[in-house]
Amino acid sequence: MGLPALVCAVGRQTLERRQSARVARSEQVLRRMQPAALAERLARDPGYLAEPIARDIPVLFVDLTGFTRRSEQLGPARTRAMLKTFHDLVDEAVTLRGGVVVNFMGDGAMILFGALDPDPDQAAHAVQAAEELIVRTRAWIADSPVLHGSGPALDLRIGAHYGPVILSRLGSDTNQHITATGDTVNVASRLLAVAADAHARLALSAELAQAAGLERSEGGFESRTAAIRGRSQPLEVWLRHPRATTS
Repeated sequence: MGLPALVCAVGRQTLERRQSARVARSEQVLRRMQPAALAERLARDPGYLAEPIARDIPVLFVDLTGFTRRSEQLGPARTRAMLKTFHDLVDEAVTLRGGVVVNFMGDGAMILFGALDPDPDQAAHAVQAAEELIVRTRAWIADSPVLHGSGPALDLRIGAHYGPVILSRLGSDTNQHITATGDTVNVASRLLAVAADAHARLALSAELAQAAGLERSEGGFESRTAAIRGRSQPLEVWLRHPRATTS
């Protein structure tokens, strides 16, 4: 009776170790499907944002201009490699300033600051990350023989706004993601078009500029009132043009 019991115990321990290893591998893979800071938060607090919360935060949208035409030229394999490098660049620059990329959308991304924890410097960090993204993206493009060669020019465009959002989990019961919703998000997205119309790299709202403590005269910004598509009231926007950004 002793030997069969020992064999069963050893077998059970081996099975449990294999199951534990399989669960650990699965958790590691799942963590890579979320931003690192967000994955850590969910691991510590699985109920994070089970109930929506309201918070005033900066929201950024970034877009790699000229991507569609250049991807046609590069083909699918080199386009995928280009996007991977760009996503790594964005994630590194944003994470360094305490932001979270909540969604990569092809050649663009949606970025939140102060979403995990309130941050008194979140507005300044958001503007700093935007400035750094512009510089780093220009340097990456200039240093790449594939991207800097002949063909449609690539560049980065950013729209950024500050205001109230609802942070929550959206999706079905079996497929959810963390995101922000509200007028602030819509305006930040629309500011990409404002930047495009003005031939600017960065369009940030006066609300974000003021929250960040920026001085227009010292920052090389141009201020103008812009109509926002789908919105009844115009918005004061601060623009950063290519000539005002150095690499």
